[in-house]
This record gives sequence, structure tokens and C-alpha cells, in this order.
Amino acid sequence: MDVFAGIDLGTTHLKVVLTDGQEQVLWQKKWPVQSLQPHQGWQEQDPLAIRAIILLALRELAAVIPPRASRCIAGFSTAMHALLLLDKNDQPLTSIITWADTRSQPQAASLRHTSQGRHIYLLTGTPIHPMSPLCKIAWMQENRPEVMEQKPRVVSLKDWIWKSLTGYYEIDHSVASATGLFDIHRRQWCTEALTLVGITESQLSRPVSVFHHLPADNHYADLNHWKVPLVWVIGGSDGYLATLGSGATKPGDMALTIGTSGAVRVLRSQPVPDEQGVLFHYAAAEGQYLSGGAINNGGNLLAWFADIFLQGQQTTAATLSYWLDQAALVAPGADGLCCIPYVYGERAPIWDASAKASFTGIHAGHTKAHFLRAILEAVAASLYQITQAIEAGGEKIERVYASGGFTESALWLDIVSRQLNKKLIVSDEADASALGAVKIAVRSLKV
Repeated sequence: MDVFAGIDLGTTHLKVVLTDGQEQVLWQKKWPVQSLQPHQGWQEQDPLAIRAIILLALRELAAVIPPRASRCIAGFSTAMHALLLLDKNDQPLTSIITWADTRSQPQAASLRHTSQGRHIYLLTGTPIHPMSPLCKIAWMQENRPEVMEQKPRVVSLKDWIWKSLTGYYEIDHSVASATGLFDIHRRQWCTEALTLVGITESQLSRPVSVFHHLPADNHYADLNHWKVPLVWVIGGSDGYLATLGSGATKPGDMALTIGTSGAVRVLRSQPVPDEQGVLFHYAAAEGQYLSGGAINNGGNLLAWFADIFLQGQQTTAATLSYWLDQAALVAPGADGLCCIPYVYGERAPIWDASAKASFTGIHAGHTKAHFLRAILEAVAASLYQITQAIEAGGEKIERVYASGGFTESALWLDIVSRQLNKKLIVSDEADASALGAVKIAVRSLKV
């Protein structure tokens, strides 16, 4: 029998799930991934360290393949918007610059509200924001010209790992279209965007379908520990695959996630770029597009709340659970306390990395529990604004599939459900992105 693996290259964890042919989970595990902040606003990761973790994970995966398995088909998921520059020997010239890096804020701000920026958005579906590799490359051109003069290869983390496993620089359509460099209508690199940031198509990977697959070759990676034939499936972005993995695949379905950050996403047959530029629109499988919006401020605000309001207390899961219980005792509306939640700037709905947070309506009767409830309500309000933008494009949302760490909080589920005025369907499956990679791996055999 065939078994299937989903390998999710996330920014906080590497996650692997193994399933049988009916997508029943046989094994799963995750490994922490470290991020670095060498300067204010910078968010980087060490590509060599991450590759070592991936190779370790593949060895552990090989060890748990059932004896009755005839082969393993492994699909990949990766975080969007990461940028890595390589030299002519395929060695890193930079760290991985993640989606959370905001150093290119000046470049994004100077482009976003121009006619050229609007044109690029309509072609690529990627909002002009520091998360976008388009803006990151513009920053590199201005601040690291000695690197850009080398005509480096421009890749995502998954491109680089794929090359080390297969010998080919290839990028799936969903990851490519989150770079701000990919024409989602023609499904090819966008000449206007490449010209804008001074790179050529030869520096980029070859775009391929999310179902693209290749047999594993021991020439490129040490596979001696594998006892069964192995097939690599290139897979897609974590946002797209989390949507598949959560079950939000039909018209009227919406996937909603709150983890460290948050997002709402829908699948469409055509991109519907909105005039205000609130939503992203990414190519997915052929004839399929992912629309929605992502927020910077999600579960990370719980950690921020603990740092600011619980100083002197040991912050544990039990501590946060206690304060969530206290916040549940506060009536909806937090007794007039309102929060603007942009502690970490914001992506959707305002796409302003320089945005700031605030509380208004404070009075002497407000407690820590009121502040926490106001924070939870503010995050829900941001997701509601994005949902409104989706529905304004003609998509009537009927079912909301919820996933992420927030689903462990009955209070937060209730707040989001009330804000959206919709019942939430909570997924109890394995990691949604890794499970989505499994679904792509299964379908790749039929394409």
C-alpha cells in the first residue's frame, strides 16, 4: 500500500504527518525552528540550520514507515513570503528573510499608493507590503548592492530544499504567487515586477503545478535509510494547504486560523482583486485561486498581554488559561474598553507595517481581564473586516472552518463566532498545512 507524508516548513516549527491512503494519521511530530532578530524589525532564520532539521525529520519519518508500505509519497508545505539569496554554488548569501520582517517598510510605503504599485497588485494579487519578497528585493537593491551585483539566485526556502532533494530549481504556483513577482492570470513570472526590482527570470525557479512530482534520487540526497521507494511532491504554500487541510474547499466555505498570527481564506475559480487592495489573491491548483487576508496580531497578543500585564508572574499555559477564564466573566464589549490591536503593525485589512496599537475608553473599573477581553475582541474584529471584504466580492460565506491554537479557548471561539455571526466548525485533525500537503500528495497520483 502507499503511505503519504505532509512536511510543513513553518516559521516556528517543522511539522511532519504520516497517513495511510484514507488520510488517517499514523504518526506526526514537530521540531522547533529558531528565528533571529539581529535588528529592530528584522526577522531571519538560518537556512543551514533549518536544512539540518529537515534532514533529521526525514530520517525519523523513514524509521516509522509501516513494513507493509510499498512506497511513500511526500508533499511539502512552506510559509509564504520568505526570501533567500544564493550564490553560484547554491550556497546562501543571506539568511532566510521571513514574512514577519519589516525592514522594507520604506520601499513598500513609497510604492503602495502609486499607479505602478496598484498595477503590480492587480497583476500579482500580492498586496504591496514589507512581507512581500518584491519589497524585500527592493530593499536589498538599495542596501546590499554588493549582493545584488552578483545576480544571486532568488528563492524561497522550499525552492532551495527542493533543489537539494531533486537537483531542480522549481517553485509551485501558490508559493510563486505570494512573492509579488508572479502574474497570477498568466501563471508566469511578471515582467513588470521583475523590471521594477532589477532581477531577471533566469534568477528565479521554474514555476510548476502544485501536483508536480519526481521520484526520489539518492544522487541528490542521502536516502539510504529509506526502505521503500519515495516520491517527492512539490506541494504548495501553508496558507493554501491549511485551507485544504481544514476542509474549506467548497463554495461558501471559509478557513479561519488564529495561531501566532491569523488569516481568513476562501478558494475561488477566478481571482477577484478588490479596488481597495484589502485582500490577497494567489494562484493555487489549476483553475483555483486563494483569496483572503492575513493579520499580524493573533495569538502573539496573548504573549504580549502576559509580558505587559502579568509582570512578575510565571507565564505558563495554566496562567493564560486562568486569565482567559477571567476574561470570560467580562461581558461582551469589555465594559466600553476598545482595543486597536496593531501591536506588530498590520497586514490586512490596512496593510500598514507602521500601524500602532491603542486602548480607548479606559476607566478605573477596568481590570486585566477587561484588557484581555478587549484584545480578543479586537482580533476578531480584524478578521470580520476581512470577511466583509471577501463577501463584497460576491462570496457569501456559509461555513467557517476554524483551526489554530485559538480553538483551544472556548472564549475566543465564542467571540469570533459572535463577531462573524456564524457558527465555527472546529477541525480536530493534525496540523492543517501538513494535512493539506498530504491531500496534494494523494491527488498528485491522479493528475
